Amino acid sequence: MAIVRNIKRLTKNHGIQKEVECFASDSIDKQGKRYLQLDTTGSPTKEKPGTIDQSIRFDEQAVSQLK
Repeated sequence: MAIVRNIKRLTKNHGIQKEVECFASDSIDKQGKRYLQLDTTGSPTKEKPGTIDQSIRFDEQAVSQLK
């Protein structure tokens, strides 16, 4: 799992991807730091579709950059 602390914006043309489910949750580590965690499921063509495929956590600084 990756923890994002800083976000750099790029202008880039992305191709169309398959849609998947995304779940957002608040996560708190052992030191009491809060994170926004996003979990995405695998695409329908995966061996186990619908299971969590990728997770990424954003610390408070990174979350403020998303606004």
